[in-house]
Amino acid sequence: MILKVNGLKFRTTFLFMFFLIYLTFLNRFLDVVVFLISMFLHEIAHAVTAWGFGCKIDEIELMPFGGVARIKNMFAMDDLTEAIVALVGPLTNFGIAISVILLKNNQIFLSDASVIDTIVRANIILAVFNLLPVLPLDGGRVLKLYLASFIGYGKAVDITVFGGKLLAAVLFFGGFLMFYYNRTINPLIFLLSGFLFYAAQKEKRFTGYKIIKSSSLKKIKIKKNGCLNIKTLAVISEAPVKEVIQRFSPKNYYILVVIEGDNWNVKKIVSETELIEGWVEKGFNAKIKDII
Repeated sequence: MILKVNGLKFRTTFLFMFFLIYLTFLNRFLDVVVFLISMFLHEIAHAVTAWGFGCKIDEIELMPFGGVARIKNMFAMDDLTEAIVALVGPLTNFGIAISVILLKNNQIFLSDASVIDTIVRANIILAVFNLLPVLPLDGGRVLKLYLASFIGYGKAVDITVFGGKLLAAVLFFGGFLMFYYNRTINPLIFLLSGFLFYAAQKEKRFTGYKIIKSSSLKKIKIKKNGCLNIKTLAVISEAPVKEVIQRFSPKNYYILVVIEGDNWNVKKIVSETELIEGWVEKGFNAKIKDII
């Protein structure tokens, strides 16, 4: 289902709808309303911040405990901007929780205690959960950007995606143990586990696109600063391009020395730009030899 708010599309997933239906079935209507409003404000905070940096959000896909923003002009977003956009969502939820507590303590916000507790609890859970350092969560996006500067974008994604899948496995196993020992089933645990695994796998599929984004941003940095650190890599012609570019770091511009044969003869020297352009032209499974 797609909902439009001032041109911004909100797409709901099956997991998200099941989550809401389950809470409603448990007669927790207040939880459903508070959760929806809190998550809506979380995602709007992402969208408004991205818009403030000149980026356009095409669509927000809603999932249990969060969402994924689809950015039209992703090339305009550098690493610092992406980190700020990621963090502003959880910070918004913390801000809501703290504001409600302050208003209550000053007797400005007079409401039923259960309503106040629900608002505070829902926003703290959303904030803390989304700050966990695994993809697809906001904390994972920040950790990914930090790791990318040391070990390359591809490997940073691999680590944070693995973390997301590991968390999904822990939740699934925890739900199974709860059933085994207490003979009770909590579908929310299994739902959350499925959401994390699905969304983490989806992040993995976007790795190549984001590496291209990172390479494009280097051109902007060179034009702006006049220089950028160069790093040289020796590669064999049979190496898959997708494995080579996973070593690329946003801090460096790469020159590849392609070697062949037992004597490691230099066949060609290829720049990062030539490699990326050739990869886009030849396809995802291209090898170095296909490009040179």
